[in-house]
Amino acid sequence: MTDPLVSFIFDFLFDRFINKREKKIVKKIEEPLINRLDSVDKNIDKLEKIATSISQDLKQLLPQKTKEYIGTKLEAEVEDNKEVKDNQEEFGEIRGENENDRMISQTILDNISKKLELRQPNKEAVQVFLEHYHKSEKLSEYILSVATGVGKTYIIAAILNYLAEAEKITNFLIVAPGKIIREKTINNFSLNKPNSLVDKLTIKPPHIIDIKNFHTTKTTDKNSVKLFIFTVQSLTQAKGKTARKTSNYDEILGQSLREHLGKLNDLVIFADEHHLYYGEKFSEAIRELKPKNLIGLTGKPHEKTPLNEIIFEYPL
Repeated sequence: MTDPLVSFIFDFLFDRFINKREKKIVKKIEEPLINRLDSVDKNIDKLEKIATSISQDLKQLLPQKTKEYIGTKLEAEVEDNKEVKDNQEEFGEIRGENENDRMISQTILDNISKKLELRQPNKEAVQVFLEHYHKSEKLSEYILSVATGVGKTYIIAAILNYLAEAEKITNFLIVAPGKIIREKTINNFSLNKPNSLVDKLTIKPPHIIDIKNFHTTKTTDKNSVKLFIFTVQSLTQAKGKTARKTSNYDEILGQSLREHLGKLNDLVIFADEHHLYYGEKFSEAIRELKPKNLIGLTGKPHEKTPLNEIIFEYPL
């Protein structure tokens, strides 16, 4: 309320209704009243300034607090998601341990197939093996029945390559039915040899270990992929004067090679011409090593072969 308005009201009332004596009394209270009203106006101005200042502070503060709030919420959500993911991974690991049910790394397999230039039957054989390999109930043996000339060596190379790269397996054994096939297989997996497949692998060349060079520390090297190549005859157990080299105690290994192979928990055996290994001695030579997996390749499975173990067939 402004001073002129107050004065006008008082003057009007004074002139109309109040006598001189009373007018004097009113005049006495007019000035304090006006002062009080001025004080109220000033306080209102101060309050408006304070409100304006608070409003400006809020405008600056709210976005910051909002960001902090949102950030806190996001962190909480991320933490929750991480916990969920950890639980899922833990559950997946438990499920994997219980079921051994994992997925094939198709990217790795496709790269291997491309590098080795696998033909369709070979691709199918490798794919079928890996599907069975990842199933919850594993077989003790897997038989791939493929006709001569289809390319069994390529199938072996592809499976070895995949298991070494994707499954981190480091110990492989190829059992050959005789010396000629053994030497041919050694050349297939050695550098600078005719028909070598080594430069077509997507892993470093495996260290080749055979009857001539297994007396070295490389045989027990846990950090490299090792490919043992032996004839089935050299792996048969014998005693006395006819004892095989692989059954004799070796100072470097601290045991015989057979004992060493039998203690490997990731040994994968490829049995070339698998149908030949159902005789008692040959069967013992291979199966007593208790491999992680035994993969038999043959053109015609032996009649004693359990039908459920023949997982792939490609006859001509």
